[in-house]
Amino acid sequence: MRGAIAIAIDGTDMLTVSNIEVKLIQEETGVELLFSGSGVAVADSSTVQVEISKEVAMQLDTSPLRGQVMFTREDGYPDATRPFTVPVSELIKEEGYGS
Repeated sequence: MRGAIAIAIDGTDMLTVSNIEVKLIQEETGVELLFSGSGVAVADSSTVQVEISKEVAMQLDTSPLRGQVMFTREDGYPDATRPFTVPVSELIKEEGYGS
C-alpha cells in the first residue's frame, strides 16, 4: 500500500520543468527523505505528487516535516521552492496502511 502528498507550487509551471526532486526532513527523528524519478509526478501545472511507501511512513513520528521542491527550468536554470511544512498526517493514507 502507498500514500501520497500533493504539493502546491506557486509561480512556476511544473509542466515545463525537469529533474524534479522533493526533499523532506523531520528534525526530531533525523529522517531525511529525497524523492525523484518515478516517486514524483506532476499532477498539473501547479502541483506535484510524492508517493510515500509504508516503509518510509513507518520511519516518521507525529512531528511535522520541512520540505522543499527542487527542479530545472526550461532554460536549464536550477531553481527551488521556498521551504514549506508538511504535517505527517498528510503523508499517510486516510484508511491507514493496515498491518
